[in-house]
Amino acid sequence: MLVLEKFRNRFEADSFALPLGKENIPIVSMDSHKDKGSGVRIEREKKTVGFMVRKYCALYHGPELCKECESLLRYTAERLDSCPFGDKKPFCSACSVHCYEAEKCERIREVMRKIGPRMLYLMPLEYLRHFWGSIKNRGEE
Repeated sequence: MLVLEKFRNRFEADSFALPLGKENIPIVSMDSHKDKGSGVRIEREKKTVGFMVRKYCALYHGPELCKECESLLRYTAERLDSCPFGDKKPFCSACSVHCYEAEKCERIREVMRKIGPRMLYLMPLEYLRHFWGSIKNRGEE
């Protein structure tokens, strides 16, 4: 129980405000586009994708969030907020509406390819939730 609480606290404490220069002044927060009434699932996906992009950037681009990863983070937040399915959204790879531009889609796939396998030990609860969701979605098709 203590281990689960530790991982949950680490996940919820992660800040998703984008830094500006050397100061930590938020430019855009991951929940700034709430026009579609995003729910729990959308917010959880924003946190997970934000975590993955930040880890990817830290591993491949340096300790500071680079401009490319910052723009990808903003773009994913906008796309998630404008999802027509809301909390009933499927995985983007299984969705009938492909709302990502081709370049951004390829970039987010690269992030997921590189960081996805590490999620088992970085965020085990989210990994298991994703795994369970993929099994559940296979049964519905």
